[in-house]
Amino acid sequence: MEPLSTGNPRRKMARRTPSQIISLLTEYENSGLTADDFCEQYQIKRFNLTRWLRLYRKNRIPPKGFVAVSVAKEVEPLVQKDVLFAEYLGIRFYQPVDPTYFKALLS
Repeated sequence: MEPLSTGNPRRKMARRTPSQIISLLTEYENSGLTADDFCEQYQIKRFNLTRWLRLYRKNRIPPKGFVAVSVAKEVEPLVQKDVLFAEYLGIRFYQPVDPTYFKALLS
């Protein structure tokens, strides 16, 4: 996108369309320039650039398709001794119990 021409500095700038703003923000993110340098080059107020970036990042739609997922290493379950797991009809279980064993106890 070309920098706007320097005309009358007091002349009020026309509003930019959402597609123009997104184009500017994409160019800014890929330019490697500081915000101040980019604003000076494209004659944008720093306040506007900051506001556009905030709104753009807030409303950005996540990419479609596959997303890379990293799996954390497995963590041992936190089972401590002498911690009550379950109690039923006065029977206390201090660890997980197979449901078939539990069913056999109740029949």
